[in-house]
Amino acid sequence: MDNGELEGIGLLVCSLKPEKKEQLLELLDAKAGDLILFALAHSILWATDFPMSEWNSDEQRYEALHHPFTAPNPEDINDLPSARALAYDMIYNGVEVLPVLFFISSVSKSLT
Repeated sequence: MDNGELEGIGLLVCSLKPEKKEQLLELLDAKAGDLILFALAHSILWATDFPMSEWNSDEQRYEALHHPFTAPNPEDINDLPSARALAYDMIYNGVEVLPVLFFISSVSKSLT
């Protein structure tokens, strides 16, 4: 804070309406030269062990739940109907930011 005005990250400072800036400075009892730090919470999640497919009773067949050519987890290769997909998703603050798939290397392993 300098001369009674907030300085810093433009997006944060500019996004506050003047009355909100005043409320914030009042609430924090901030004075010129004070340093105000904001901590943001981040949430990162790795989603794993997706089911590879599900039974479609109308069409009497299994359907891929992710990408149809995603490889099955090697541990599940002998039980494809209940196999987990070899896929991972990184989720940041509720948004999928990094989907990772491993594709099948042999047509005989495909469910479609």
